Amino acid sequence: MTSSNHRVEEISLSLIVPNPYQPRYAFNEAAIDELAQSIRESGVLQPVIVRPIEQGYELVAGERRCRASKRAGKSHIPAIVRPMTDEQSMKYALLENVQREDLTPVEEAKAYVQLLESLGMTQAKLSETIGKSRSYIANTVRLLQLPPAVLTLLEEGKLSAGHGRALLSLKTNQQRMAIAQKAIVENWSVRNTEEFVRQYAQRRSIQEKCSDRSNPFLEEMEQTLEDVFGTKVNITPSKQGGTIEIHYTSLDDLDRLIEELSK
Repeated sequence: MTSSNHRVEEISLSLIVPNPYQPRYAFNEAAIDELAQSIRESGVLQPVIVRPIEQGYELVAGERRCRASKRAGKSHIPAIVRPMTDEQSMKYALLENVQREDLTPVEEAKAYVQLLESLGMTQAKLSETIGKSRSYIANTVRLLQLPPAVLTLLEEGKLSAGHGRALLSLKTNQQRMAIAQKAIVENWSVRNTEEFVRQYAQRRSIQEKCSDRSNPFLEEMEQTLEDVFGTKVNITPSKQGGTIEIHYTSLDDLDRLIEELSK
């Protein structure tokens, strides 16, 4: 099968270099082993796609088939040779991969960022090209705002993209990491995680409002109590009441305060 721009050749695997825009950087070794066994038995059924470069060929699509062929002991692989520019190669490689189902959420998010930034695509154009909604693309890209430790959990499959989106509602990376670990230990579903995050955020909001030190009434009451007891006093309200802290500087001072409180 040949033409000036589209031909299939048996190419030496040693002449093929990886595509620098390959979004997948984690490969399932068991799946590679299975594909390698299939190649030993039946060969490579679908040619990879390469483009000619000065040093040989650059892989455009077919990373798993190349890896499995090497593992199967093959020296050559059937390949469709297509002349392409750098931009065309990047676009083809990224688009071919983001439409696969086995990318991790992090790999998918990084691929979208490359398409949006390196190729100057808009989210609307990308949405139209890959058949996914703009909101889906935006929410996937937002996952990259999670701390590296949580992104690792997504890459390892311990958390899903849905878990990651729920964690983005939290204010700090420390909170995100703590609740991510809790979700794993307690085997929470995405819905469980969303509900816990919602309740946690509500509690934090109440605590922050209650601990607002600019409340003039609280400041006045603290001052009144400090005048009565002659020591530092802190009032911390909560949703159902609150606490009063009375400071003392020594055991003698503590005895004095107890006498005052006993009157």
